Amino acid sequence: MSGLRAQLSWFLRGRAQTTAALDSLSADLRALQAKVERLEQAVERRHIEEIAALRTSVAEVTDDLVERVNAVHDRVRALS
Repeated sequence: MSGLRAQLSWFLRGRAQTTAALDSLSADLRALQAKVERLEQAVERRHIEEIAALRTSVAEVTDDLVERVNAVHDRVRALS
């Protein structure tokens, strides 16, 4: 009899409670997915900023190297 009572109780209240729990978990999952999306965007922006800084640094080093090579070239020409 208690088994029937438990089944009837779940049938009356359990389904709604299960549905409410699943709805809550679904909402939490959607919120987590939104946070992950924002985090991915922030990381992507950060990578873009780091790449831009790296490009600037490489350009500066390249310019310096070109100046040094040109200076050596000029010295070699002056010796000729």
